[in-house]
Amino acid sequence: MLRLLVLLLTAFASGWAMAQSYSGTFTTTNQQGGTVTLVLKQDAQSQVKGTLTGNNTTFQVAAQATPQGLMGTVSGEAGSLYLMAQYEGASLIVILAEPGPTGQPNLQAARRLVFAKTGQSKAPAPAAGGEDGQISQFLTRNAWCGFT
Repeated sequence: MLRLLVLLLTAFASGWAMAQSYSGTFTTTNQQGGTVTLVLKQDAQSQVKGTLTGNNTTFQVAAQATPQGLMGTVSGEAGSLYLMAQYEGASLIVILAEPGPTGQPNLQAARRLVFAKTGQSKAPAPAAGGEDGQISQFLTRNAWCGFT
């Protein structure tokens, strides 16, 4: 019985680590001193949609959250860029790359932006959906467990 409990808790913890949430509002400052804002919303299927706004221009973000990070595109009237992002501590590191001649990201000319999540000083909480969400709700609703 104890082995089963340990196995379930291990499976829950590893699944939770892979379900990192990218939802929120993130900001950084561009080279001209202006604010760049990234607003993301992640659903239960790890699809991420949002906007990237700066220099009076707004781009649409469409991405997928994976265990390796966030991968997708940023698109607007001027064209599309590849977007790759990953948390490093409390910062969201975003790489924007133009498509190269073969259609793959041109990483040699990519730009690296470091965003801070607004209104939150601790690491982002993971998204909980499906069975993970049910387990999380069960654990956080019980008075005997301070699990959050």
